[in-house]
Order: sequence, then C-alpha cells, then structure tokens
Amino acid sequence: MRVVGQVYTPLSFFEHRALGIGHFIMRDDLEQEHNIQLPSILSQVPGAGIVFGQGNKGWIMSKRAGARLQRQQPRPGENGVPGQDFWFRATEYEKSQGMVPKCSARVCLGGNLWNPGSYAHPVDENQFMTKNIEVIE
Repeated sequence: MRVVGQVYTPLSFFEHRALGIGHFIMRDDLEQEHNIQLPSILSQVPGAGIVFGQGNKGWIMSKRAGARLQRQQPRPGENGVPGQDFWFRATEYEKSQGMVPKCSARVCLGGNLWNPGSYAHPVDENQFMTKNIEVIE
C-alpha cells in the first residue's frame, strides 16, 4: 500500500532558519547520510553530544560547559513540595544501559514533546529512523 500526503514543517522552523537561530538539518542532508544512525548525525551539531550506551542506544546531551546536572534543592515550600529535587536520576536499569546524568535535550516530534516535565528525561535517539524525519531544528 502506498500512502501519499503532504509533509508539514512548522513555520517557526523556517523563521528560525532565516534568522540563523540554531542549527538545522534538512531532508536532503539526512538522505546523504542514509546509512548513518540519527545519534551520529546529531553529534555533528555544535553543542550537542551523544552518549552511546549498551544495545545500540544513543542519547543526545549538551556539551556546553556546566551542563552536567547538579542536585538542586528548592527552598522550603517552593512549588508546594518542600525538599523535592528536580534533576534527572537514572534508574539502575538505565545506568546499566550506559545512561549518565547530563543535560538532556528536549525532543519534539510532530509537535509533541516526548520528554515533558521539570527536567528533560533522556530519549534514545536510535528509536527514530532518519528516513521518517523531514527536518531537525
């Protein structure tokens, strides 16, 4: 079965690209790298790094100075939850897969945020096939 439809790219993508805000990977760029997995492509973006783990896993992380996560305790009564902390903690299973506590990127696919919350939980980029991606901002 062949499915035909239009590809939707948000207008903000083209606005940001015209202004030179950020880094952009177009469909043509992805086709040139058709045999390369997404984490390896993303590792070429300045400021982005990939942590490769067990079983073909790859998480995009920041390479900015100071991007390592630090324990941050809110002031008493902040957000109505005294003593709650707001940083990513890998489970034992995630640690065994090679995940490390660093600053993870927010991942938005088709307008849907994959890692909402007070911190960006790492998303395994290898679960996305480059042939199914139109643009990356």
